[in-house]
Amino acid sequence: MSSVRLLLETGEMHMSLRRIGGLGFFFAICFGMVAPARAALISGWATEGGTNGGGTVTDGPGAGAFSTSAPTGNLTPRALLPSTLTLTNLGDQITLSGQVAMAGSLGINGNDSFRFWLLNSNGNPTGTINAGVWTGDTITGWLGYGVEIGNLNATNGTNVISGRLTGNTGGWFSNTGAYTVQSVGNGSHLAAPATYNFNLTLTKVATGVQVAYTFADTGGNVNISNSAIDTGTGNGGVVSTTSFNAAGFLENTSSGGAATYSNVDVTYTPFVPEPAMLSLIAASGCALLSARRRRNV
Repeated sequence: MSSVRLLLETGEMHMSLRRIGGLGFFFAICFGMVAPARAALISGWATEGGTNGGGTVTDGPGAGAFSTSAPTGNLTPRALLPSTLTLTNLGDQITLSGQVAMAGSLGINGNDSFRFWLLNSNGNPTGTINAGVWTGDTITGWLGYGVEIGNLNATNGTNVISGRLTGNTGGWFSNTGAYTVQSVGNGSHLAAPATYNFNLTLTKVATGVQVAYTFADTGGNVNISNSAIDTGTGNGGVVSTTSFNAAGFLENTSSGGAATYSNVDVTYTPFVPEPAMLSLIAASGCALLSARRRRNV
């Protein structure tokens, strides 16, 4: 009898382990598809040839860090991402973030703007870096989204969210060939020297792509933020793009000082279902396993 009982108990144990294994497999299928956020500190920064106005970009030391000299015209640091990131499902997000320390009496710009972009080269040649300058690349025809913080040392500028048009004629860093998603007045006077945190987050929503940004100094004196949804109405009925393989900046004309960038990072965060949805999935799985158990019995 003891041998029979042992065999029965062993059989029940195996059945239980199989059920547990099945439950684990079910949850692995349901929840394992939600990948963790992927982040990459970006390196390989250089400026565009012919547009830097005499300024230079020095990459490093280490990923996510680079510095610029004081340009006499536009300075356009840009780097490629380690891989192409795509907003696939509703709720997926891609974020460009980092910190810029402005130097000099006028800060990063004396008379104009500071812009930061998430970009798609749109099949155009991206070139190579030679002595801190991109060569052999095509800067027109790019797609993506950018934010312009206007007139850093004046109070009469505007903050603009832009999307790039297909086949645009202006460089990726330019508002030429771009369409306006949002334009609001800038009432903040950004002083220098100062350090600012920047953030550009793109989220796939049902009506298009939501573009949100923040720009704030570490001293708590300036805190600019806004968001808008690109529904495609300014681009012939389609959004600019949902895939991105580069990031870039523009230090615009008549800059009065150099800048140091740190912790420049691009993060991809996939959509995670709400707890209520997870509970519903779990309950459905338990019901399926219970039905299977009854059939086995």
